[in-house]
Amino acid sequence: MAAALQVMIPAYQGTTVRVAFGPPLTGAELIAASADAAAITRAVAARARRLLEAPPTTWETLLIGDR
Repeated sequence: MAAALQVMIPAYQGTTVRVAFGPPLTGAELIAASADAAAITRAVAARARRLLEAPPTTWETLLIGDR
């Protein structure tokens, strides 16, 4: 949806996007979640929530395209 808005509406073009990568889930975390897909999904969502609530303090700028 956001990508479509950026293409269709000029006001949304030139938007800065930040992507944060956190550490992978450990083997122990995956074992604790077992093979239950819902439990693994909750573990991934919890990790993503932590990244959103406490983003990195430093960011590396990467420009792609005609900027």
